[in-house]
Amino acid sequence: SKVLEPGYRIVQARQAALESGAGLAAEGEHGTEWGRAIHHLLQAKMQNPSADLRNMARWILSEEELARELETQALELVDSVTGSEIWRRAASSEKCLVEVPFQVLNETEGGPEIMRGVIDLAFRESGAWVIVDYKTDESAKTSLERLVSHYAPQVELYAEAWSKAVGEQVKEKGLYFTAVNQYKIIQE
Repeated sequence: SKVLEPGYRIVQARQAALESGAGLAAEGEHGTEWGRAIHHLLQAKMQNPSADLRNMARWILSEEELARELETQALELVDSVTGSEIWRRAASSEKCLVEVPFQVLNETEGGPEIMRGVIDLAFRESGAWVIVDYKTDESAKTSLERLVSHYAPQVELYAEAWSKAVGEQVKEKGLYFTAVNQYKIIQE
């Protein structure tokens, strides 16, 4: 019996947006694992601002096979982000969502395509949405503008997908670089 091919492709939004800039991923021995750990901690803190993250940090670092000695650094980084202006805006917004999975259908020359991704932070203020993508790259300390250019297509794609999915305007999209505690608004 013949298995039918699906009539659509599934594409990961992050990969599709970053194809042209391969090789600029998070630097360091455990860049991806560190990024996942920080994202989990930021999500927990936004969902429960009074949460004590020490035990959670210990557990997440263990799950990601990262050294327990990184606990203090992770918690200090989260404290730095939660003290930022963009975090204050999100926390006081009309609606705030974290680590939101999305899926949109796009018609392409090659046929239908389902694009999937996860938006780190989406919040609604003054009737429109702000989309923020966290970046944990340590190389932001030496090449921030290069990373902004590299990741801009990703957050632009996320903003477009968000607007399409919710049917509302995205007024701002930006990248928050945790290693240098800087938020960069992406202009079209």
